[in-house]
Amino acid sequence: MKKLLLLSVLFIYAFTSDTKKTEESLLPQESFLFVQTAENAQIKNRTTIIIPVEKDIFGFSDRPNRKHGWLKGEQFASLWSSNEPNSFKKDPPNAVLTFTAENNKVQELEVVITETTFDKDKGTLIYSIQEIPADWEIYGPIINVSLFVDSFWGQFLKCSVGLFFAFEDIDMCGK
Repeated sequence: MKKLLLLSVLFIYAFTSDTKKTEESLLPQESFLFVQTAENAQIKNRTTIIIPVEKDIFGFSDRPNRKHGWLKGEQFASLWSSNEPNSFKKDPPNAVLTFTAENNKVQELEVVITETTFDKDKGTLIYSIQEIPADWEIYGPIINVSLFVDSFWGQFLKCSVGLFFAFEDIDMCGK
């Protein structure tokens, strides 16, 4: 009887632990989108866009997680420096730049951001992008700027100085 009870407990445990692992693997990963806004910016050339960091960059997750937080310019740029598989360095994001051009028409430009650096002295993010199509005609200053950056897979990390993304190879909390 004891052997039957022990076998029953082991049987139940084996199926319960596998079920839990299966349920966890079916849970959606956290995906974050970002928005940077500024009064003005510059499309410098076919591969460079410069946007001042007037406010922190807002990040928010898809359903069902519904998380959000703010990233400083330097922290946002670091998403392109991690070597982890889901980093923007390994898998550059799509983005849409919306703005008002000199002709007072709202314009949009779809880009892939291959690298981002933060110029601390000027307080700007410098976006390196895949080359803009040759027929693109708008360069120079632009106004009413919003940059919407596609999915980043990760998790926020709560630090004493704010909410940041957790990477194994980058210390986002400044410890």
